[in-house]
Amino acid sequence: MNYHDPVDPMLKQFLKSRAQDLVIPNTVENAVGNALSSLSDQKVNKRFPLKRWRWAAAVVAFFFILSAVSILTVPTFAEIFRSLFAKNNPDIGLMRAQELGLVLNPHINVKDKGYTLVIMKLLLILPE
Repeated sequence: MNYHDPVDPMLKQFLKSRAQDLVIPNTVENAVGNALSSLSDQKVNKRFPLKRWRWAAAVVAFFFILSAVSILTVPTFAEIFRSLFAKNNPDIGLMRAQELGLVLNPHINVKDKGYTLVIMKLLLILPE
């Protein structure tokens, strides 16, 4: 309601007079009283959704930082991760296989129907 409205005092007075004339049955009063008394006995759980979002964001940030640190510090993960983004990054596993003599250089070059297949290195898998 607007306090500068001249109809407000008249409306309030009208509503008060109508409320005084209104008779509420006892059954309704008893039902309302029972409902209100049961509400006061219940414990109201206050929810803090903002705190839940903060906890969720903190957990996500923690796992993100943990995974980033583990990927960048564990040597095998770090090599795989760096090889995805680096240009001319040598394959560490292939270099180790070359040191052991498990890689052959067959220099196969085949052309067919405009396509060229070049095999530069071949990894040998030895049976156990």
